[in-house]
Amino acid sequence: MASICINLQMLVEPGMVILAENLQLYLDRVEVIPQSAAGSAGPIHVVVTRGARYAPFRALSPVHIAVSMEQAQEIARYVGIPIPHYLQLCIALALVQRKALSDNPLLIEEDLIHPENERCLFNFGSKIQDYALEVEALKVCGACREFYRCLKGELELDQLDAHLKVLRKEAKYSEK
Repeated sequence: MASICINLQMLVEPGMVILAENLQLYLDRVEVIPQSAAGSAGPIHVVVTRGARYAPFRALSPVHIAVSMEQAQEIARYVGIPIPHYLQLCIALALVQRKALSDNPLLIEEDLIHPENERCLFNFGSKIQDYALEVEALKVCGACREFYRCLKGELELDQLDAHLKVLRKEAKYSEK
């Protein structure tokens, strides 16, 4: 089971409750396996935050991921997808990383840092504004695919690929 957690201050923002419900429905549809090899069972908490530190997403532990609203509207608008779909993409990417952390207890968050010279959705570098170019490509590089498959993330990568297929059909640069 996975649950969306939103800061109370953010809940008063227009549309935030509906957005949270939308993200929870997304989590309910995807298959999230809460039990890890390290033995941490229980719900997975997806924290939606304004914190730029976590932008665009972070797998913090096997049971905690963060998705940042920092520049989220702007990135979604630039790529031509609705904000809920952009945040769902961030959740899907964080779930891949969470699975790696969950099943490989020697990994830490820093092990998941992507080289800056490769275009990939896992490359979120230092400036969140630059991440729009990564999202525009809607691509996961071969090195990341191999890395996460080796870390038992096949199911999560397949779910991510299904989400990317939908996004490619609605993105402004798609061929229709």
